[in-house]
Amino acid sequence: MQISLNSERFQFQFRNQTIKITKADLFVILDPASPTSPASLNFQLYAPASPPASGAAPLVANQNPSLPGTLTLSILNPPAPGPVPNVTGGPKCWVLQCLSDLSQVKLVDIMLICEFSASIM
Repeated sequence: MQISLNSERFQFQFRNQTIKITKADLFVILDPASPTSPASLNFQLYAPASPPASGAAPLVANQNPSLPGTLTLSILNPPAPGPVPNVTGGPKCWVLQCLSDLSQVKLVDIMLICEFSASIM
């Protein structure tokens, strides 16, 4: 899944500023009616032109006891988003790749909440 991080993703007052994402929280909401509910899922988060090296440790989203049916993952200092290869002037983005088998898992939603700082260009 490609996650675009263009200016529309941030509040209007930050549109002409440089955004630095310092933390990303991933929430994976599972279908409560699903017969199988994994205890964790493995992910990779990277810029499109910089995929992780083979054998890189995955990011693990685990069951959150305070949010039943939800897997959570916090990523401190995530990689800088990058441009999509072969797209001139396109938005910077991340690629979120699930490394786990999802064939028996029903996902309801995925949310990514970012903490960021903004500075004038």
